[in-house]
Amino acid sequence: MNMSLIDPTVATRTAQALTGRPTRVALVGTGYIAESHLMALRAHAEVEVTAVCDVDGAKAGAFGMKHGIATAVGSVRELLDAARPDAAHVLVPPPFHEYVASELLSGGVHVLLEKPMVLESAQGKRLVGHAAISGVRLGVNHNYTFHPLFVRMLADIRAGRIGRPQHAVVFNNNPLRQLAAGDFGHWMFAAPQNIILEQGPHPISQITTLLGSVISASPAASGRRDLPGGRVFFDTWQASMQCERGTAQLFIAFNREFPESWMHVVGEDGSIRIDLGHGGYAIHEKTRWPDFYESTLTARRDAKAWHAASREAFYGYVLPLLKIQPRRDPFFIGMKGCVGAFHRALRDGSALPVSGEDGVAVLEACEKLTGPAIEEARRNPPAAAPAIVEFIEPRAGEVAVIGATGFIGGHVVQKLLKAGKPVRLLVRKPNVLPAHLCNPRVRFVKGSIDDDAAVNACVRGADTVIHLASGGGDAYADFERTIVKGTERVAKACLQFKTRRLLYTSTVAVYYFGDGGAVTEETPPDRKYEQRSHYARAKVESEKLLLQLFRERQLPVVLLRPAVVVGERGRPAHTGVGQWPKDTICAGWGAGVTPIPFVLAEDVADALVLAIDKLQIEGTSFNLAGDVRLTAREYISEMQKLSGRPMKFHPTPLSLTQASDLFKWFIKLLIRKPSNPFPSWRDLKTRAFFANLDCSRAKRVLGWAPVADRARFVDRGIRAAIEPPKS
Repeated sequence: MNMSLIDPTVATRTAQALTGRPTRVALVGTGYIAESHLMALRAHAEVEVTAVCDVDGAKAGAFGMKHGIATAVGSVRELLDAARPDAAHVLVPPPFHEYVASELLSGGVHVLLEKPMVLESAQGKRLVGHAAISGVRLGVNHNYTFHPLFVRMLADIRAGRIGRPQHAVVFNNNPLRQLAAGDFGHWMFAAPQNIILEQGPHPISQITTLLGSVISASPAASGRRDLPGGRVFFDTWQASMQCERGTAQLFIAFNREFPESWMHVVGEDGSIRIDLGHGGYAIHEKTRWPDFYESTLTARRDAKAWHAASREAFYGYVLPLLKIQPRRDPFFIGMKGCVGAFHRALRDGSALPVSGEDGVAVLEACEKLTGPAIEEARRNPPAAAPAIVEFIEPRAGEVAVIGATGFIGGHVVQKLLKAGKPVRLLVRKPNVLPAHLCNPRVRFVKGSIDDDAAVNACVRGADTVIHLASGGGDAYADFERTIVKGTERVAKACLQFKTRRLLYTSTVAVYYFGDGGAVTEETPPDRKYEQRSHYARAKVESEKLLLQLFRERQLPVVLLRPAVVVGERGRPAHTGVGQWPKDTICAGWGAGVTPIPFVLAEDVADALVLAIDKLQIEGTSFNLAGDVRLTAREYISEMQKLSGRPMKFHPTPLSLTQASDLFKWFIKLLIRKPSNPFPSWRDLKTRAFFANLDCSRAKRVLGWAPVADRARFVDRGIRAAIEPPKS
């Protein structure tokens, strides 16, 4: 933690100004981290959050209303004029940190910057100088230096228990949600170094706190991936570092399947290992006993320590969940500790816990780690994908695809292009479209299904519209907004612009499979759909809406209902097979012996393309499931053979799954968790696929021929999903 000298005049003046009243704090930025800062601030009585600011004024207003913050504004200038905060937490995206912090510093406001401080150490040094000139204080939120286990380790080191620290090993092997989901619009994918700027400050700040600034480093980046938009990403980073007071080794990997996060510090007279992911703490010290007995004692102490850690992890989760104790998970404790220490330092005139200079030291270390990777990306840029251009004028026979960036959507676009169709897409972020969607015959309309103007622009002049977009959320209102209202918006645009055909991709989840027998296209959707999942209910509502418009206004709609869709770019851990508490462990919807109506995504795309020009099928529905119908046990067995991983299938009675869901529902009821629907037994029985799904109409009317060979299905449906995506 920072031990640098501070300007005593600035510190004293600040402390005097805050005497006798709470510190007025503003939050600048209302992204996902804003609520964490707000909770941390409200854990300290000496501060008061008086204002919130966001460039999107509506978001600022909604955040302020939700959390009882009186002043909500859309710019820093408005904030300075309307609220005059003493301090501000800068929570905007990192590319804007320097600009926003500079405005606040010029306005005489103390600043706490969320990590990374800025994008370059030169920017950080400018801000440090700016703060000094402005007579205010500048801190950085390196909350991992306040992780409770790290704080405990520092206390033991300062007490001399392991002597002078000589070497540290930091290991982080963790998943990265955005990478797994293909959400490459996040700023951390914009340049090779950004992932280290985003994730690296956590372990690097711990290393610099312990051993001082990084003097030199021998880094290596591997696991290169070429991302959409001509960008390069490395998923594994390693470095040996020489620091001011010792040496360190760092390993950081992203999108790994097995999460591990720990730190091992070796001193002159002992060592300490902390498990940041699971809460373990073990200290090894010299004793008076012979080596053989010392090893025995050490093992016993370790066992006690890990046992205590397991109890703390359990009660630390359960008791706060039940509102018996305040929140005490390591992330929140670290946030609360760093935020509280910053504001205490403002009030008592002491050194900041993490100063601007400390932030610069971490940035300099990041630059030493990422320099070779930046040079590698510069020397060997990825092959440029074909540029797609904005849609302006319709082309003959053009197909508009809404929801093209989804799993099925990518296959549909590829099939359309293979069939020679010109294509236009409705997309939020055209600059990060994956390569399989980039083609000279593809045009884009920028926007979302929530936007009337964007939907109208995409539909206008299209011969056919394929609607694949879905949605979700916590409450049914979220599904209704994205799925039902979005579908209504597309349908009305098709009527307005006289689209020749609308193909709506629904789902077999609209049916009830709990009674056995056969389900055909003549089988009506579940009449008790209000008792089903939010997703199934929204799809039934959407179908009812479309068919009503077909009857009353001749909407030229065709419904296609895919079953359990698998294939390239899909998730092998499919919920159609069972629940997946881990990616290698599946709890089945029952015994796992019922054939599951799988269908390849490419076969679904074939059906959609066939339905474009088939005559007189308006108002008709088609079920889509392939001829290869593995059981859950067979599917998991194939996954194990192809992946070489220890896949496990656990047959689980539906009654046991329902009992577990009821228990979770009851706990959520006790803690008053919003959006807590009662577990649907009807939905659970449907997931077990007791009835057989008949798809003969699609084969007969459309001429659809899904894959019937088991070996090809396994290759295209399972192997292609397991294998890593090609760059």
